[in-house]
Amino acid sequence: GGAVFVENDGANFTDCSFNNNSASTGGAVFVKNDGANFTGCSFTNNSVDKEGGAVYIDGSGVSSFNNCSFTNNNASTGGAIYTKKDKTLIKDSKFTENNATVGQAIKTEKDMSISNSEFMGNGEYCIDVKLGANVTTDNVLYGYSPGPK
Repeated sequence: GGAVFVENDGANFTDCSFNNNSASTGGAVFVKNDGANFTGCSFTNNSVDKEGGAVYIDGSGVSSFNNCSFTNNNASTGGAIYTKKDKTLIKDSKFTENNATVGQAIKTEKDMSISNSEFMGNGEYCIDVKLGANVTTDNVLYGYSPGPK
């Protein structure tokens, strides 16, 4: 990750801002093995060449995002978040104008739960789900508003 690499024991982040970071994978944060928990964090203008414009998760625990915002993050896959192994819980969060070729806001290979969140301006296919993964949504608002070409 461009700012933080989390390995093994997991981590908790509260009221953090991750801005203008870059890496090959996980523009701001790379989570390996145990999960990580983010509360009240913002991820803005982070970028990668590969997966996870803001966050890349390749772990065996559960990762969560509560009351977080993801704005203008860029990747080839998973503009804001790429989840490879962890189950991920997203609640009360906003995804705005993130960009990727696959999964403009999120790419997930594992189960995910999204509630009370909104996706605006991320593109027509803002969440890409690998076959076999289960994504549940509750009270999620989607809005597609492409900018000028």
